Order: sequence, then C-alpha cells, then structure tokens
Amino acid sequence: MQNITPPETFALFFDIDGTLLFDGSIPNENVDALLQAKSRGHKLFINTGRSRGNLPQSILSLPVFTGFCCGGAYAEANGIILKNQTMPFPVYKSILDYCESHGCGCAIESVQGFHAFCTDRWKSPNFSKDELIKLFPSLQVTKVTFDRVLSDFGNLEGLSFTQFPNYTEAFLKGCSKASIMQTIENHFAIDKMHTAAFGDSFNDSDMLRAARISVVMAHAPEELKKQANLVSSTSRTGVAETIRFLIAENIL
Repeated sequence: MQNITPPETFALFFDIDGTLLFDGSIPNENVDALLQAKSRGHKLFINTGRSRGNLPQSILSLPVFTGFCCGGAYAEANGIILKNQTMPFPVYKSILDYCESHGCGCAIESVQGFHAFCTDRWKSPNFSKDELIKLFPSLQVTKVTFDRVLSDFGNLEGLSFTQFPNYTEAFLKGCSKASIMQTIENHFAIDKMHTAAFGDSFNDSDMLRAARISVVMAHAPEELKKQANLVSSTSRTGVAETIRFLIAENIL
C-alpha cells in the first residue's frame, strides 16, 4: 500500500453568518467536519465582522476553535489577546454625531457587547447619545453597523465601509479580515500556503484573497464565486462538504 504523507498544519478561518451559522444554530454536519479537521491537527479560527462581545453562544460553546478574530481589530488565540485595536473617542463620537444629525441609527459592537443607538432595528436596548458617551471609557469598539445604506459619509473619517442592500458596516481603516489573519499567521508561524478561508459575502472578499484556499458557499454572490477556489453545492452544509473534500484529497 502506498504511504501518504499527512498534510501539514493549516490555519482555517471561518466567517460566521451564512457560512457556519444558519437561523441561530450550526448544522450538525458542519460541527462534525470542524471536529474532524481539528482532530487532524489543524487550527481553526473564527474570522468575523462581529465584535468579540457579539459572538453567539453557539460558536463560543464549540470546543473546536483555537481563537477568534473580530472586526479586523481583535484577535485572540488560546485565551491570549494578540491584538485589540479599538476606535478612539473622536471617531466614536463622530459616528454618534452623524447618526443624530442624519436621523439614522446604528449598532455599536465592542469587546464588551452590543449597543443600539437611535434605532429599533435590532432587539437590543437603545441607549441615548449621552449614555453611550459616558459608557465609552469602558467600551472597546471594533465595529459599527448603520441601519441603512449611507449615501453621504459626512465627517466620518478614519473608517472603512462595506455597503449591503439595506445597511452599512464601518470598521477602523487598516483593520480587515485579511490583516487579522496575518496576526494569527505570525503568532503561529504559519505561512499563507497553509491557510484556508470560508465565507459567503462581500465582506469576506479580502479574507478569501489572503488565503491559499478560498471557499465560498453556494448562495454567495456570483462575483465572489469567481474569486474562489471552491464553491460548495449546498449552503447550510457547505463547510462540511468542502472540508471533507479537502481531507479526501489529502490537502487537509
């Protein structure tokens, strides 16, 4: 029988919403595939636009992840914080001022949690502008989501934006899913040739480009599929499908 050399350790990066998580839960097939990948010695990381304080319990309770990358600004591995670059107060206040003057709302995501301002879109207590300003010393903000598509960015400086059909995400400039991957790769001395990324949306684009193996789910936009190495045939269990394929090919 021919000997097959086991694959080297990979760092696998996963988006949450629409990739691993559907309707608030992770399909069992995806969980089983994650466990299989971990059992082969690979390191698994969440790489999400969500803040650390907005990670769902269904993700946190899974005993498979080496660490969490959040909003391109926060990285944690084996319980150790590797990066925590949060919004300075002038940027934070400019967002609140913008929402107040433009009559829109936003969700402020921090390492500590999720805080809604001037909106009933999210099922979260609304805070006043003064309350959020007073909270700032204890908040480590990594992301803000506006409850609409922005057409006028006003004095919103120091931020990068991703537009969706009915909302806008804002992150600190220089903070991205790709840059936070590099933080993990440097810490574990893993090169790009041993990385894979799994996503489903335009905010995963830079992460997919930064990985050697890029995987997108069946429901991803066609433009995103064109830049991927693999496209799953299913959505809910696309992660399981593609991990099993990569293992069968002795890549993972």
